[in-house]
Amino acid sequence: MICALVFVTVAALLIAFVVVEGQRLERAILLLLIEGPDYGLEIAARIKLHPDGMGAIYSALRSLERRGLLVSWEWPEALEIRGGRPRRFYALTPAGRALAHTMRDAE
Repeated sequence: MICALVFVTVAALLIAFVVVEGQRLERAILLLLIEGPDYGLEIAARIKLHPDGMGAIYSALRSLERRGLLVSWEWPEALEIRGGRPRRFYALTPAGRALAHTMRDAE
């Protein structure tokens, strides 16, 4: 019984940690994009995200876009310059910009 309770408590703490870390990442993205549009790898580099966390950056970007705080587009011309897939750029929507400014002003 105690083992099960400890396991549930640890699991709840881990879930809470992931949620808080996700919120911090989303906040960092919003604040960074106040400066202007950027693409995923550059956003991760500017946040100084560890390479193992690249999945987290794209999950956060998709979440912010689904909630109407970001808009994204592909830049196909980059294919000729660098090869591979086109870069996807992200920018704040008016709602995202307002939220980012509110977050920044609350610091």
